Amino acid sequence: MKNKLIIRVLSLTLISAMLLSTASCGKKNSGKSTKKIAAEDPWFDSKVYSIDPDLDTAGKEINFSTQKLAGADDKYIVVFSYGYYINPNTNDEYNSSDYSYYLATVIDRITGDKINTIDYGQYLSGNGFIEDVKYFNGKITSKVYIEDEKGGRTVEMDNDVLTGKKLDERALSESYYGFSKALFQIGNYTILAESATDQSSSSSEFYYVLTIIPSEGKEYNVKLKKEHTDLYSVSVVLPLDEDRLLVPVMSTSTNIPVYFEVDINAAKAVEVDGKDYDWIDFDRVKNTFVNKNGQAYFSTSSGISMIDMKNKKIEEVFNYNACTMNKVHLLSTEMIDCSDKEIVLLGNSVSFSMEKGFTPDFDIYVITKASKNPNAGKTVLELYSTYGVEETIAEAITRFNETNESFFVEVTDRYEFDSVKTYLSADSKDDEALDSLKENLSLNDKLAMDIMNGTGPDILINTGDMGRLYNSNYLVDLSKYFADLDSEKYFTNIIEAAKTDGKLYQLPIRFDIEGIHTDSKYAGASGMGFTTKEYEDFLYGPLNGYDLNQTGQAFYFATLFNAMSDKFIVNGKVDFSGPEFAELADFVKDNVHEKALSNEAEMSDERSWQNDRIARLTSYTLITMYLEGVNDLQGANAILGIPSSDGRGPMVRCNISAAVSTQSVNIDACVEFTKILLSDDIQYDMSKKGFFSLSREAYRKAGSIILDYCNGPRGSMAFQKITVTGQKINRTTDFTEADLNNLEKIISSCTHFDSADASINMILIEEMPAYFLGQKDLDSVIRIAQDRAQKVLDER
Repeated sequence: MKNKLIIRVLSLTLISAMLLSTASCGKKNSGKSTKKIAAEDPWFDSKVYSIDPDLDTAGKEINFSTQKLAGADDKYIVVFSYGYYINPNTNDEYNSSDYSYYLATVIDRITGDKINTIDYGQYLSGNGFIEDVKYFNGKITSKVYIEDEKGGRTVEMDNDVLTGKKLDERALSESYYGFSKALFQIGNYTILAESATDQSSSSSEFYYVLTIIPSEGKEYNVKLKKEHTDLYSVSVVLPLDEDRLLVPVMSTSTNIPVYFEVDINAAKAVEVDGKDYDWIDFDRVKNTFVNKNGQAYFSTSSGISMIDMKNKKIEEVFNYNACTMNKVHLLSTEMIDCSDKEIVLLGNSVSFSMEKGFTPDFDIYVITKASKNPNAGKTVLELYSTYGVEETIAEAITRFNETNESFFVEVTDRYEFDSVKTYLSADSKDDEALDSLKENLSLNDKLAMDIMNGTGPDILINTGDMGRLYNSNYLVDLSKYFADLDSEKYFTNIIEAAKTDGKLYQLPIRFDIEGIHTDSKYAGASGMGFTTKEYEDFLYGPLNGYDLNQTGQAFYFATLFNAMSDKFIVNGKVDFSGPEFAELADFVKDNVHEKALSNEAEMSDERSWQNDRIARLTSYTLITMYLEGVNDLQGANAILGIPSSDGRGPMVRCNISAAVSTQSVNIDACVEFTKILLSDDIQYDMSKKGFFSLSREAYRKAGSIILDYCNGPRGSMAFQKITVTGQKINRTTDFTEADLNNLEKIISSCTHFDSADASINMILIEEMPAYFLGQKDLDSVIRIAQDRAQKVLDER
C-alpha cells in the first residue's frame, strides 16, 4: 500500500451572511431584493488528503466500514477504522473476530504522511472486539473485549503511537457492555466523562464521573450528581476561563440539561442556574471542539460556529454553502483543529457502491482562507431541501456553481423539518401519522407564506409531498421545460403522474413505488389493483382479516383519498358528492377499526408475521428492496394499487423532487440547475446504487450491476428464502433480467402521484369520524368537509 497521501487541491466558497431575500424571475417584484456575492465575502481553499488505512482485503470483501477520530495533537492525528467482512458461511458457527477488522492509523500532522497502523486483530480471538479507541497524552488507549481460554473480559490497553507496541493492559471492573467514555481535550487537560451508578442508593441513581488528566501531574475524579435525578448524557464540555468548566448533563426526568460548573483546581462541581446559559441551544451544540487557546467551536448543518463565552454569543466562522467540495461529505466530518488560521476536518462519509461495496479509505481536509472570492458578482439562488442535502443534490450544486457564470446556488437551513423527533413519543401508527401530518402542515404554511411574500427559496428540493404548494401562485409549471423527454430514455409516465391538472409543479428526479406487493393472482379485474369489494375478498380471504394498513379509520380513509384525489379535486374545485367518495367511506366504516393498535400490540399479533409471507404494504425506495420482497414472498412479483373505486395501480412518491418558486430570482437559471439532476451520469449513478431514477436508460444500464450484487456474496446475505416455519434457508434461484423487466413494467404502470395536501387531509381526519362512528350521516359530513376544503383552496 502507498504510504504517501494523495493530495487534491480544491476550492471552497464561504458566504458569511445568510440569504435574507431573493429577487423575482427576471423581473423585479415589490418587496424583493437580489443578493449578489461581494468581492470581500470570505472564500476558502482546501487540501484533501486521501488516506488508505492499509487494510488487507486479499480474498475478502468488506460488508461494512466506517471510521472516527480517536484524537489529535500538534504532532499526530489518529483515526480509528473498523468494519466487517462478508462471511460466506452464514449458517455455520463462526468467530466474529475472523470477519471483522479494527485499525488505528497514525498520521503525521505536519507532513501528512501515514507513519503507523495498529492492527488490533493481533489481540482478538473468538468473539472479541474493540469497543473504542482514544488518543491522548501521547498514547493510544483502547477498550478491548478479549475472549480466550480464560473466558471473556474487558481490558484497557495502551499502545505506543509511533511503534504500535503494547505498553500496558489493565482489567476493567465493568462488563464489556459498560458505557464508553466521552473524551474532551480542554487546553492542558484531557477530560473523560463516564456514566456511573450509585449502588449504595436504593434508587440506583445514574450520575457522571469526570476523570481530569492534566498534561503534567496525577489524574483525579469529579462527580456530577443531582439527588433523585438520573443523568444520562454529556455531549459537551466548555471552558469558562482557565480554571472553570461548564458541563451540561441531560436529565432523564426532564430531558433538559442540569448545569454544573467544575473548578479544576479545587476538583469540585457545583450545580448552577441554567438561565445564565440560555443563549446556547444545546440541542444544536454537538460535535464540539476546543482548541489549545481554549476557544470552543461546534458543527451544524450549515457549517462551523464559534461559542464566545465572554460576550455570550454564537458566531459562524465557516459556512458549507457554495463550496466546490461535496456538502454531504462536509456534513459528516469531525473537527481535528479549528482556529482563525485553519480548519482541519476528518471526513467520515462511508463510501459504498454495488460494484465495489464498502471502501475503507477516508479523507482529511485542511481548510484555509484565500485572498479573494472568485464568485464576486454572481447572483445567489437559494435552495431548500426538506430532509437536508443528499449526495446527488450536493454534486449538482457543485457542478452548477463551477460552470454558471452568473448565478450561484446556496443551501439554506432556515426551515426546520425534523419529523424523527416527533416519532419518539408516538405509540401507534395513528400517532406517527398525525405527528408527520402536523410537521408537514407547519412547513407547508411557512414555505407558502414566504413564497407569497417574496422571501422564499428559489429552488425547492423534496417538497413533492407538500400538496398545498401545487399551485401557480407558489410554483412554476415546468411542463414546457421537459416536454421533449423521450419515453425510450425516461419513464415519462412518471412525469405525467406527477402533474396536477396538467401542470408539472414538481419534477421527479428519483421516486419510490407504493402499493401492495403480492402475487398477481390476487389482483382484481383491472389486473393492477383492487376495488374496495375486491380488497374485502382479499382481506377476509388470504389475509385472514388482518389488514396490511394498520392505521385507524380516519388516517386509513385519508390514505385512500390521497390515492384518488384527482377524482375529488379538479382545477381547484372540491367535489365529495360523487359515488367514489361514498364507496371509500363505506369501505372504511365497515372494515377498519376505529383507532390503530399500539405498536406493541401490533407487533405481538402473529397474523402480521403470517401476512408478511403473503403480501406487503410497500414504499420501495430501492430496486433491491423489491427483489428482496420477491424473494421473501416466494416469487410473488406484482405490486398492486391499494383499494380504490376503479382498481387503479400502484402510486409513485418523489424520493428526490425539484420545484421552482414563482418568485425566483431567475426561473431559467433554476431550471438549468434541475436539468443537471437529469443528466445521464447523475441518473446512472443513482440507478447503479439501486434507486429508482427517472431515466429508463439508466435503469437498464445499471441492471447487470444490480443483478451481480443481488446474486453475489453481499446480496446472498439479504436474499434468503423463508420457509413456512419462518426459518431462513439459502436462496436457490438467482435473480435474472426477467425480474428487472417485470419491475420495469410495474414502473410503467404507475399513473398516480402521492402528493397529499396536508390541509385537506387534516380536514378529513377531523370530520370523517363523525360518519364512521354513526354520529352523523354521510351527506352531512360531506357538506361540512367539502365546504371547509373549498375555503382552504380559495384562500390560496
